[in-house]
Amino acid sequence: MESKYIILLSIIAMDIFVYSLSIPYFPSVLLEFEGNDNGTIYFGISQSVGNGLAMFSGIITGYLSDKYSRKGAVFVSQIFAGICCLLISIGMYYNKTFYMSIYFLLAGYTLRKMNRTNAAMTAYAVDVTPKEQRDKQISRANGVMGVGFACGPAVVGFLSTLMPRELIFLVGSFVSFFNAFLAFNFLISSSSKTNYASSSSAVTWESIKAVIFHKKMINIFTIYFFGCLGQFCYIATIGVVAPIRFGIKGTNYGYMVSFFGISYAFGQLIFVPWVCKNYGSEKSRFMGSLLITGLGRFYLGITKSVYMLFTLHFFVALGTALFMHSTIIKVNKFGNEYNLVGTVNGAMDSVRRFSGVLAPMIAVPIHYMYYETNGSGVSPGAILASCFYFAGFAIAFFILSDNSGSDNEGKWKKDDVNIVKQKYDGVKKKRQ
Repeated sequence: MESKYIILLSIIAMDIFVYSLSIPYFPSVLLEFEGNDNGTIYFGISQSVGNGLAMFSGIITGYLSDKYSRKGAVFVSQIFAGICCLLISIGMYYNKTFYMSIYFLLAGYTLRKMNRTNAAMTAYAVDVTPKEQRDKQISRANGVMGVGFACGPAVVGFLSTLMPRELIFLVGSFVSFFNAFLAFNFLISSSSKTNYASSSSAVTWESIKAVIFHKKMINIFTIYFFGCLGQFCYIATIGVVAPIRFGIKGTNYGYMVSFFGISYAFGQLIFVPWVCKNYGSEKSRFMGSLLITGLGRFYLGITKSVYMLFTLHFFVALGTALFMHSTIIKVNKFGNEYNLVGTVNGAMDSVRRFSGVLAPMIAVPIHYMYYETNGSGVSPGAILASCFYFAGFAIAFFILSDNSGSDNEGKWKKDDVNIVKQKYDGVKKKRQ
């Protein structure tokens, strides 16, 4: 493997690794510091505010990476991630000795979501990879995300036996700053060329709107929104449910997340390429991934078995891997035509984060209305999550054509490309 790909994958893996360090500690650390009621409220607010900020920072990061430099966007994002880890570490260290420590903790945990390195790095992968190898490289990038996601909680479990938890986040800060060093010194800063844009000055908000609000992009983003809404509804409540329902909390909760990350990596590196090579159009892959994930989430809302919890998470990870891969490939095929790969990836990330804003507002009240505190009955958050996956399945069935985005087609229809080109050329004439 070429060195440029090794650097690319390393930066992605370490970025997700640092992000996942907080998983074993939140919301449990908030419940410990502020009590069950206040801790749950703080966690819900933090999730919504953090995802709201990320919703804007995603598309802004993507736009700036198109306009100026992928390298610069990644460098700034990693410096910011390191600062957020420092804030979490300070909040943990000064707990109960400094009354404002909780605000340092919440600031670091909430603001860390504004680090949108992944959007810029996905665009970078498209820039430096030959067209015939892009699908494979994107699968690799998503695969190492799963590995990084798995390693974070696992490393926390190991380091927690050797050092205080605040020092673990100092380690995370060091990793982020090291990642910034790698980005600054080893990422290629040259911009990509396209059919209609020969320089970064051609990237305008008008051309961005012409692409992002194209009918087919709206269709894909709508399906993606419902899939992500299901995911975040589950995430918003599983941290509260797992200790009572399954007896899983703290580092053991982190190990459960690590298992999901490993399963997701397996899905991206093995399962997804096999499915894409042997089965169906992209419409069938979208529908199949949403159906598998929806059924998995539904049964997670019913079962009380730890064995079934891990088994179902494996199948949910496979469905999530296929869903993410199908969406990323679809979006990047279009964005690559107009020098807007960073922007469309940022827009995709913003759609995801918008669902993350809404999900806690929907899932947390429903959880408290219908969840039995002794762990009996169903898990409302998981059942609600499955409903959104099934809604995405139905939307995909009705709005995607049977040959939409198939591998044989390879690109968007020529008339759709011409429509966007006409809008772009019209903007260009006005500017002249």
